[in-house]
Amino acid sequence: MEESHRRKTVAESLGAAAPTSAKAQRACFNASAAGRLNFAAGKELVGDYEKNNSVVEKIPAKDLPEELAKMTKEQLAGHLAEKSAERKRIQKEIRELADKRQAFIQKELARTKGKKEASLEYKTFHTIKKQAADNGLAYEADDAVY
Repeated sequence: MEESHRRKTVAESLGAAAPTSAKAQRACFNASAAGRLNFAAGKELVGDYEKNNSVVEKIPAKDLPEELAKMTKEQLAGHLAEKSAERKRIQKEIRELADKRQAFIQKELARTKGKKEASLEYKTFHTIKKQAADNGLAYEADDAVY
């Protein structure tokens, strides 16, 4: 649990100073399957509970944060179920907002057609995509997702 706490602290400190557009992109990534795995390196109590709720019976109290270690197994299971439902609701909201944001950006890019190819982000994405292809990696996206 210590490593995941450290990762969370670092992510929060970096995120606090980030511009709003970067925060939006990060939220979209964190709500994705890859983002969930990246966040806690696949070891995260609510995520583990969602995969197998018997984790409550197996985890030693000493491995839990103090406020959770005080709970009975039934209380812990209820708490994790609540957090799981809350997480699913928030992730759904993030996906909906991300879709609206992407639609708005696509509309703006279409409106400013021709300027997109001159942007640093466009050039960076396509340079990386070409370099990746030269090394046997393929990007599914034809363009950057903003």
